[in-house]
Amino acid sequence: MPANHRIITIARLALLACTGCISNEFDEAPLAMACEVGVVRGHTRADVEEVARLAGQLDPAVKEIVRPRQTPPLRIVVVPQHPSRPDATTMFEMRPNTGAIRQFIAIRIDGSGPRRFLLAHELVHWYADWAWDHLPIAVEEGMADLVAAQLSPELGALRRVMLMHHKPTVPDIRRMLEVERGTERGLDWRSREMLYLVGRQVAERIGIDRLRSWCLTAEATGSGHIPLEWLLDPSAAPASAERHAQHQDAPRFEDAGAKRERNL
Repeated sequence: MPANHRIITIARLALLACTGCISNEFDEAPLAMACEVGVVRGHTRADVEEVARLAGQLDPAVKEIVRPRQTPPLRIVVVPQHPSRPDATTMFEMRPNTGAIRQFIAIRIDGSGPRRFLLAHELVHWYADWAWDHLPIAVEEGMADLVAAQLSPELGALRRVMLMHHKPTVPDIRRMLEVERGTERGLDWRSREMLYLVGRQVAERIGIDRLRSWCLTAEATGSGHIPLEWLLDPSAAPASAERHAQHQDAPRFEDAGAKRERNL
């Protein structure tokens, strides 16, 4: 086994009790593997090796799509089953002066989705820094889902078929796009499913390249979030917001009921 893929046993660290202290799951995992893109920890050798292999495959592709300003080494941990734990999540620590600081990606041992898809999704969150923060959280989730589908085609095709059976209304779309960052975890499961669905549809309609251009424009002008009306009707975006993009025109969202009436 190459030296940079060695498995080492590490001492279990004590959880430090402090105000605002983040989860210590990454440091507590008893096994660790150093690889080209960072460190993977877990509780079994097989889990750690598999996730390290996937990380090595997916990391360059995700960085090429997202084009982050910073590329910190990955910190990934495969965590035990827990009923309240999501299949995968990216942990951040909020600091007053520097904002959200990446801590680690956690993937459940028994996650319901294929690990390749889950890890690709979380890598988008890991690298979606700087200008990407101007996206609503729903669209960032949708972009992560879209990238994961591209890098895990079999599951991506299945999820696309599932999405075709859901037609959110314009009020649904507006409501999900207005969900503030940090509050999405408090949504009930139906609303969270709607948030992912709306975000995926917005990201797919507009395209990652065009969303990046809008985010760079928002960053340059200090204008905060991308206007909701651009996301609903991309033709509303001014030409000045398009200078970074190479895209085709995207259709606006319209209520499914209104579309049916027009087609009668």
